[in-house]
Amino acid sequence: MPSSEVTAFVPSNNLQESRAQFSKLKSNGKVLLLARTAQDLEVGAEPGAWTLIAPTVPTVFDEALLRAAKVASPDPVWQERASLLKSRASLVPSATAQEPFAFCCVADSQYVPFFFSLLQNLKKVHSGPLEIHFLAVDPLAESLVRAELGNDPSVHFYTLETVWEPDELARILARPVSLRALSSKARLFLKAREKSSAEALFLLDLDMYFFRSPAHLNQAFGDSHTLLFPQWSDRFTWARLHGVFNSGMVGARRGSEALLSWWSKACWISCELDVENGRFGDQAFIDHALCQFKGVTVYHGHDEDVAPWNSETLGVRWESTSLVLQDGKPVGSYHAAGPDALRVFELKYTCDQLAAVFSIIDNPNESGALFRNTLEQQRLHWPELDRAMRVRDLFEKRTFLPVARPTPDWANRALSTSGKRAFSLIDFVHSKYRALRSSPRALASDPQNEYHLWVQLQRKVLDAQRG
Repeated sequence: MPSSEVTAFVPSNNLQESRAQFSKLKSNGKVLLLARTAQDLEVGAEPGAWTLIAPTVPTVFDEALLRAAKVASPDPVWQERASLLKSRASLVPSATAQEPFAFCCVADSQYVPFFFSLLQNLKKVHSGPLEIHFLAVDPLAESLVRAELGNDPSVHFYTLETVWEPDELARILARPVSLRALSSKARLFLKAREKSSAEALFLLDLDMYFFRSPAHLNQAFGDSHTLLFPQWSDRFTWARLHGVFNSGMVGARRGSEALLSWWSKACWISCELDVENGRFGDQAFIDHALCQFKGVTVYHGHDEDVAPWNSETLGVRWESTSLVLQDGKPVGSYHAAGPDALRVFELKYTCDQLAAVFSIIDNPNESGALFRNTLEQQRLHWPELDRAMRVRDLFEKRTFLPVARPTPDWANRALSTSGKRAFSLIDFVHSKYRALRSSPRALASDPQNEYHLWVQLQRKVLDAQRG
């Protein structure tokens, strides 16, 4: 659905008038509902990409007004705001040439919306040239990206057939699509490093979110050829299960080819999500890089690849509209891999939602990965949706029975009158069951004690490094 056909609609305090206008607009085309309050959702909102709920950092709301072909509302103030935003945008001077940033990433067609969002995010924070190496896990992913970006010479395309040798490919194709992508990250990295003339090249996961240009990392290698980013896990056990280093962002200069070749072969041999046996996709292997290869260094700036699993150790907090560390140092990038107390996940996946709505993708809700993440951030503002998802998760965990996937049809049924009653009843029954299972001894215990002590220990190390 080209963005020229999308109308952004903002309800007013007059619920009846807003419902009528919203219904009329929907009968004529695609409408993105911009909801600010619970009453706005009563206009006729449906969970998913076509309902935008203002996140913690509401600049995304303005982005929707700016990018929509038309803004409609019973309240004229919103059309006026959209006009003001567009007039300001037209006055922004063109970016001057600055330091380039080169990166590579992997996506199948379900994750293409996340690639669009990552690219828009980088273009927003980085005014210099970008060099992009994109591995399409399936043919549809490549066709969607080509249709969106046109003949952009800065984008280099790869397929599974072009990165893997014929005698290697059969093993990769035998794996589920998600594991094909994980298995191929390091191999793409190797092929892109061999092809690129950039001094530094970075492997990025699609759930990375940048608050500033990452180009400064081009100079973070010192005399080394490979740059690793530590997990800084808040729990000791997480580091043992998921690895010491994070593969969501890795840097490579010339001279790293031997390491990247070794890493890609390791992922070819085995790439499983089996943390109890020490296997966590492509990630656990790079723990061995420091001892097996010379020329590997660790990033000790602490402000990049910040994540939900290390926010306590790093002391991450919001300061006005900026994310900062305990010592006030601004965060450069955040790995939004799942819901977090800081609600950066909500910001990231609202951006993904917008990128999908205003792209070549006809119906973003058909991307299961995007839809699930959209529901996760919307449930924070939608009590009935939150209850439905919570009960669904509880049922799956308690019974070990297969449950319906969270599709658009499932979400709409869950919010129907009969759905609300059913989920309310199940929730009530479970609350009684949970009360019966509660133990005063269990409630009085302090299972978090080890967690807090570990965080304190790591913070002492961080303070020493900063000093």
